[in-house]
Amino acid sequence: MVRLAGVFVAVFGPGLYGAVISVNVEVIPKSLALAIAGTREGIPYPAFTEALLMSLLLELLIEAALRLPRPTNTTVTIVGGLIIGDAAVRT
Repeated sequence: MVRLAGVFVAVFGPGLYGAVISVNVEVIPKSLALAIAGTREGIPYPAFTEALLMSLLLELLIEAALRLPRPTNTTVTIVGGLIIGDAAVRT
């Protein structure tokens, strides 16, 4: 069940995020919309480009983990995830 939920979020999450933030803003509550708009200040890319870049970075991280030897791929995946997460929080 957890794996199925993860696949659902991975497939529909970025598209749903882009649709709600860019097109259907009236769907989300005003307080949440204002909070999202406040966090999006200063970001030079639209939500679609941001989601596309994040998906591309995650795919590159997965490919890197597949091509490395077994002992190092876990370490590279964890460090890469931490770096991407840190960059997402700082922006």
